Amino acid sequence: MTSPRDYFEQLAWRRYKGVLGVHRIDALEGGPVLGIGIATHGNEIEGLAAFASLPKLVRGSVVLVLCNLEAVTRHFCAEESVRYIDTNMNRLPSSLNSSASEVVRARELLPVLESFDYGMDIHSTPGPSEPMSLNVRGEGLSLVPTIPIQIDGMLEHQAGVPLSSLFGGKSVVGVEAGQQGTEQAWEDAQRIFETTLAVLGMADEEPPPSVEKSHYQILQPIYFPNPTYRFFPRLLTGTFSSLREGTYPKVKKGAPIAYGEGTTLRAPDDGVLLFPRRKVSDLTDEAAFLARFNS
Repeated sequence: MTSPRDYFEQLAWRRYKGVLGVHRIDALEGGPVLGIGIATHGNEIEGLAAFASLPKLVRGSVVLVLCNLEAVTRHFCAEESVRYIDTNMNRLPSSLNSSASEVVRARELLPVLESFDYGMDIHSTPGPSEPMSLNVRGEGLSLVPTIPIQIDGMLEHQAGVPLSSLFGGKSVVGVEAGQQGTEQAWEDAQRIFETTLAVLGMADEEPPPSVEKSHYQILQPIYFPNPTYRFFPRLLTGTFSSLREGTYPKVKKGAPIAYGEGTTLRAPDDGVLLFPRRKVSDLTDEAAFLARFNS
């Protein structure tokens, strides 16, 4: 059986448009170009599962991209769980003019990313979770009709620039395939990729029916004013698994949500507090997101 490391080794030495760690596969029949972002975070390797489904491609082209090449190389070759080297590739500076490893790589990848007609950036989560999708551009969520958890509006409210926002194309989606390193997440990533091929008419299969969705609309980010702040314990009970059931902690406008050396933070509106962090060292990062849940 081919392992994730085998797929990594096949992809790491490939070049497309002169860029290492990129591979373009063309079907005999023309069609759209679908770009797949892999290992935007070096320890999130589930996007490599797309390799296993390439024989299903009958129309168009697929471009596989090892986004954070240095971090994922360390993950496999040095056996380190490396998320990034210098900066989070989902929180890039808008100018892309620094010497940080991830910024240099983003600049190098631009000609590749801009060639996409559609894009999908595949991630995974540190804890147990069903797959979820985050809309990046256009009708991105329509590319993944079988994913039960949908999050919209993240890009408008997060700090920095995610690499996926640099993908070309009319529709781009970010995907969390499930828990890092699990067989289930690998299988789900492969299934999601195959579904997208079918949706775009790039495979000789009918797209599967859409599933019932749990949908979250991001309203705004929550930032801590200094590193001493912490969320009240009841707001830290949500897990990735809570997303499906809509059981993430709810807050009312004006209710206290965090404390520290300063004024108590209060909820700016009614909603659900998504992805609250227990500790925030970089105050430019979001401590949580306030969202509206629609089942």
